[in-house]
Formats: sequence, structure tokens, C-alpha cells
Amino acid sequence: MAKPLISVVASMYNEEDNVGPLCQRILASIAPLTQYDWEIVLIDNCSQDATVARVKAICAVEPRVKLIVNARNFGHIRSPYHALMQARGDAVVGMASDLQDPPEKIPELVAGWEEGFKMVACVRASTEEKGVMPHLRKAYYKLMGAISEARPLSGFTGFGLYDRRLLEILRQMGDPYPYLRGMVSEVGFPIKKVPFHQAARASGVTKNNWLSLADMALLGVVSLSRLPIRLATIAGAVLSGLSFILALAYLLLKLFFWDAFSFGSAPVLIGVFFFASMQLMFLGLIGEYIGAIHQKLQNRPLVVEAERVNFHASPSSDGPFAAQSAPSSAFAPSRDGKDIVGTAADVDFGAQFAAQSATRPTASNAVSAATQSPAQSDLFGDSLMASDAPEAPPAPLPVVNPALGPNRYDEGL
Repeated sequence: MAKPLISVVASMYNEEDNVGPLCQRILASIAPLTQYDWEIVLIDNCSQDATVARVKAICAVEPRVKLIVNARNFGHIRSPYHALMQARGDAVVGMASDLQDPPEKIPELVAGWEEGFKMVACVRASTEEKGVMPHLRKAYYKLMGAISEARPLSGFTGFGLYDRRLLEILRQMGDPYPYLRGMVSEVGFPIKKVPFHQAARASGVTKNNWLSLADMALLGVVSLSRLPIRLATIAGAVLSGLSFILALAYLLLKLFFWDAFSFGSAPVLIGVFFFASMQLMFLGLIGEYIGAIHQKLQNRPLVVEAERVNFHASPSSDGPFAAQSAPSSAFAPSRDGKDIVGTAADVDFGAQFAAQSATRPTASNAVSAATQSPAQSDLFGDSLMASDAPEAPPAPLPVVNPALGPNRYDEGL
């Protein structure tokens, strides 16, 4: 009897320094869960560094790691969602690739799924983020809870486990610019919450800025609530009535106190600027809704793929925008037809990865590595102390099975 398949999905953009530690920690976390088959699906959003080459080097020694390379940068909303839709697992774990979402939570997510929950969400209980952003996020979620029927889960970043049935319902929604956190709440399945501490980014710089965060905030409002449009209608009616009352009051005062009452230009200017700003604000809100309708009517794909690695069979829903699976090579053709940035160092990166995987079968080593100093840790966060670093045996290479066709492997050999 075939084991249930669980997929782990992560989206990347310029994460060359995080790729190795991410895959190592995921593999260490899933190693004890021998009752399941696994796959790791990484989607690259057209990185400009060596991220693709390093992932390909890992794919060459670990066929359970799969790669999708986007033809261009499709943004921080569409690319991760596309990867969720391409995963084949009976359950899919979605997470960030910057290691702010701890892979060590995966066994706890699977335990929640085994209890029967269709959605197991990791909720941020604490964070190392400083400044005003944590307070703004809390205020935003309170606002969304007040104006929407399907309240998004406060502290939920998208890190969690999604059951196959839930994913198929999300697929049927056909949203070209999906607000995943709100869509999960819209479905209405009971959600099991798993608190976690959000660590600081392991390396590199964040790809989010004020504009991208504002884009996501407006997307949440437009996706989950019609209250802003209704407020525009109500405000227009109220302000029109107020304007009529003020105009009548001014007329009466001028008629009864012609010489004593000075009309002046200040009230006129204040009124003009006030109503003009209100009109611009509500026109912008209406434009957001019209833009969402326009985007859906265009029926464009979430992502256009340039390349796939280690995908033995393409899902039937990919359509003409999915790339064919390529061999696992650090020197496979890139998006523009040229050789991808792959060097001998990248090939050695894959060999090191295989050796490190052979010497770290459990999740405990991955957790302890986070407390080591840089001098004690190698590329993947493993201890290099001479006293306790055993010599790693050669990593077994995937065995090609001709009966399964090109690029097919017997993963258990």
C-alpha cells in the first residue's frame, strides 16, 4: 500500500545563502516521519544570484527536491501560490525560504493534520522584528476582523499545512491574484493553530518593502470586504446632506445679518479641498475593486514557467504555461537559453549537501546548530568540531530506472 505523500513548498528570490540550510533542516525534520513519502518543491522567482544553480546541485543528489524556475519575477503573491497548486501531496506544507518559518514545526503540523484538521496554521506568537511594523500588523488584523465576514487569522503568514481537499477548493476559486490568508478563512474549515516564534532572517535582505506590504493590505481589504464601497455611498449621502444644511445656514445668516456677517473665502477653500480629497480617496478604493475585476477577466496564468527539475510527471492542470522537467544538473539551460550560473563550486555544494544529509538524520541537530558560533558551523549550520565530526560516507546517488523513462528515479535505492 502506497504511503501518503506530503509536500513541502517554499518560494525563493535571491536566497543562495539560505537554500542549503533550508533543505537540510527540512530533511532533518521529516526524517522521523517514516510513515509518509515526501517531496520538497522549491519555486524560484527569477533570482539574479546563484540560487537556481545551488538548488540544481541539491536536486542532482536528492531526487525528492524539485525545482520550478519562473520565466520572470511574478511577485510575492502569485509565485508561492502557484507552487502550492503544483505540489502533489495529500497534504502540503507552505513556508518561507528565509528561515523565519522554522522547519522544525513540520512534525507538529503533520500531527494536527492526523487529528483531522484540513488546515493547520502556524500563528506568530512572538517575533524578533523591531519597530512599528508589529503594531501596524496587529492594528490591520483588528480592522480586517471588523470589516470582513471571513476574518483572516491574526498572526498567520501563510506558514502551515494545507489538506488536499482545501487546496482543490482554492484551485476552483480561480483567483489570479490570491489573498491566501483570507481565502483560507473564506472556505470555513476549522483551523488548528500552532504558535511559533518568528526568528530574524538567516541571511540576505528582505524582499518586502512598504509598497509590497501596502499592496497586500489593500488586496486583503478588496478580497474580503465590500464595506469600503458601501462607506463611500454612505459618506457621499451624509456629506451631501451636511453641505446642504451648511449652505442653507450661511444663506440665512447672510440674509438676516447682511452687514455683520462676513462670508469670507476660508470656508469655501476648506470645503473644496475637503470634498476633493474625499472624492480622490473613494475613487481610489473603487479603482481597486475595478482593477481586481479587470485582472480576473484577463484570465492570465499565475506564473509562466521556464524550467522544471526532478518533476517526473507534470500535473494535469499545468496547461501550456508549464515547462518540461529538465535533468538534475547544475549546468542545465537557463531562462534565456544560456548556461545558468553554475561553477565547480556549485557542484561541490551539492556534494557537500549529500554528505551533510548522510550525517544528520534527525531534527535535533538542526535545532542545536542555530546556537553555534559561525566559526563552529559550516555552510549548512552543522558543527565542524574535529572531536565530534564523523567522517561522512559517500552519499548514494539516485538510481535511474529505465522502465520509468528519462529523469525517473527509484528513490528507495
